[in-house]
Amino acid sequence: MRRKKSLTIAATLSSVGFTVGIILNLVLYSPSSSFVTADYRRFSEAFGDILLHNVIAVFLILILSVIPFVSTIVVVLANFVTFGLSISFSIEKFGFIESFFRYSHGIFEIPAIVLTISLSLRVSGFIVSKLTGGESRKIDFERSEFLVIAALLSAGALVESIYLT
Repeated sequence: MRRKKSLTIAATLSSVGFTVGIILNLVLYSPSSSFVTADYRRFSEAFGDILLHNVIAVFLILILSVIPFVSTIVVVLANFVTFGLSISFSIEKFGFIESFFRYSHGIFEIPAIVLTISLSLRVSGFIVSKLTGGESRKIDFERSEFLVIAALLSAGALVESIYLT
């Protein structure tokens, strides 16, 4: 699977999951619902926890690509449905401006996750190609993709840590 195709599929899956999350919130929203927030006292603690969580999510997506396509799609849809529910609920409860600041770290984390999904889809495509005796070629990736993902996750953790502390 080529990079452009995998990025298109990854962005589409993310958008569909996010949209479903918003729709579910509109259908299931209860004014008595509570909103869970993290409570960090120190910046370093918040940054470490958030970055670790983000790195684990990326590795989970990549590791699950050994089960071609299905596991990646399920994890991605679940992740973005949850995100859609969360941001939709936040906007209803706190308003758009507060929610923008609350989720501003997503500007960095969402592209990192989409890039990771794209990599995962390419690994899955490679595995399927090998299992079915298709053409033998290498997985289409560049080292810079991993550096970009790491930089985006770090920037997202930094922004989220600043907001939370």
